[in-house]
Amino acid sequence: MKVKAALAECPVVIVSEIYQHTDTLDCATIKLPALAWSETDGTVTNSKRHISRQRALYSPPAGLKPTGKSFVKRLTHWFYRS
Repeated sequence: MKVKAALAECPVVIVSEIYQHTDTLDCATIKLPALAWSETDGTVTNSKRHISRQRALYSPPAGLKPTGKSFVKRLTHWFYRS
């Protein structure tokens, strides 16, 4: 409950999530879709700081980009309009 109380005090909470219904999404002001690990292509760093190549097992849903790219694209659109 401390986490929910802390999130409730934040003016903006941005959440990128693969599931539609989570406790964190309930607190989110802005909700962004995310890809599951099996849809992501790139590199992953584990807790021992080893970097591994990760290849996607499945194609992502149409129009959905990796979380980082999606987030940067939306921020650019919101804050750097010409």
